[in-house]
Amino acid sequence: MKPYFAKFIPQPGRVETGDHYLFEGKVYFCKGSIMKELEELYDRPIIEYQKIKLCLCSRDIKIGDEVTHTRYGKMIVKNFNGSWLSVEPKESQYTDVQRKDVFKVIGEISPDAWNYVKEGDEFDEHEINRQWYDDSGSSDNSWMDFVVGKYVTIEDWDDTLERFKRIQIKDQYGHFH
Repeated sequence: MKPYFAKFIPQPGRVETGDHYLFEGKVYFCKGSIMKELEELYDRPIIEYQKIKLCLCSRDIKIGDEVTHTRYGKMIVKNFNGSWLSVEPKESQYTDVQRKDVFKVIGEISPDAWNYVKEGDEFDEHEINRQWYDDSGSSDNSWMDFVVGKYVTIEDWDDTLERFKRIQIKDQYGHFH
């Protein structure tokens, strides 16, 4: 089993133009204002549509990590006890959960990779490329590779706001998208 996998993560809010969403188990891309038109037509919110993001996730969990439980939402890992975790719940009352039911979200997979990455696909470290957004204007390319080294740690990745980071996945030809 590879250390990383792709998973659809539900997002709060209504589906807007440019969002991906689930409907009856299938993934769709919202190209226009169809949601607003449907809500006006039926005079009620369309709740059957779930806004989603395709994220890179891992089961490599450490104490202090924020993890997501498959049913109970987000929690902070406090301790390990064999196949169980002691957690500080954020969205439920549970304080002990099975390790197999939680995962850590690493970041959103680049929309360019959605053409060939499917939920459940697994990846090794050499198949992913972390990037972060540089809005300082010091570079022609605003997306820069995130490289752990002397001055940058993996904790810096965890501390970066989601909107300033993305994950590229290597395609069958060896190119990252």
